Amino acid sequence: MIRKATRADRLRILQIRFAVRENRACAVLKESGHATAVLTTEAGTRAERFYRADGWTEIGRKEDGQIIFQKNLSSEWRKIQ
Repeated sequence: MIRKATRADRLRILQIRFAVRENRACAVLKESGHATAVLTTEAGTRAERFYRADGWTEIGRKEDGQIIFQKNLSSEWRKIQ
C-alpha cells in the first residue's frame, strides 16, 4: 500500500528542487567568472534556515530587515547535472 505524502515529505521535495536550481544558478555564475553569489531573504523564514544550512554566510541586513547572504563559489560550489 502506498502511503499519502505528508507535509514533511512535500517540504523535503521542494527543498531538493530548490537546491538543484540554486546549484545550477551558482554554476552559471561561476562559469561566467563570478567568485561569489549574493542574495537576500526575509528573516525567520524557511529560506533563511535553508541558506544557513547550505553554507551561505550572512554579511549584513538591509534597512527593511532582509538578510544579505553571500556564498563563495570557488570553494562551496557543487555541480548537479
